[in-house]
Amino acid sequence: MRPSPTLQGLRAYPFTRLTEAKRRLADQGVEILDFGVGEPREETPRFIRDALVAALEPRHGYPLAEGLPELRAAVAAWCGRRFGVDLDPDREVIPTYGSKEAIFHLAQVVGGDLVAVPAPGYPVPERGALFAGKEVVELPLRAEDGFLPDLDAVPPEVLSRLGLLWLNYPSNPTAAVAPLELYERAAALAREHDFVLASDEAYSEIYFGAEPPASAPK
Repeated sequence: MRPSPTLQGLRAYPFTRLTEAKRRLADQGVEILDFGVGEPREETPRFIRDALVAALEPRHGYPLAEGLPELRAAVAAWCGRRFGVDLDPDREVIPTYGSKEAIFHLAQVVGGDLVAVPAPGYPVPERGALFAGKEVVELPLRAEDGFLPDLDAVPPEVLSRLGLLWLNYPSNPTAAVAPLELYERAAALAREHDFVLASDEAYSEIYFGAEPPASAPK
């Protein structure tokens, strides 16, 4: 079998390399403090599992490709309450089996030759872009800059070829948060150069204090 040239050119998935490194150290008797993927170590409480079982209804057939209408409506309503954005559940909400699926495939449905990703950052946007045949542009995140990308340092000729710009705050892996001004500047550039601004907000509901983090749509 001849594997895809894109697959051949990729390094091993970062979390796979971490797992292999942990195994090597464990075999050497090294005590490991695991700050890896953050998987829960406790089992799901019994009352939650019982509630899930009790809620199951017999059904048959494949699920709808566009997702259940009531789920899309619930997602749109939550976005309205949380971010103050008005979404059309029939046209602007797509349920997926987790965010990774949407993040990986988004580069396949946008135009442009380039996809910009934070560096360091979650590896899935970059891999999705490569499998979509796009070229990846890394936006450096430096501690002295608050781990924020300098969007104004991106040359106009790059912005004109950009199909997709990824932001990720609260950030993985830096834990930084971004001011609303960053989103406003990114949105302005997206409108000017006609690219898609995508915001990966897996940690939007984990925060300290009374005020939740801002979002790109707000």
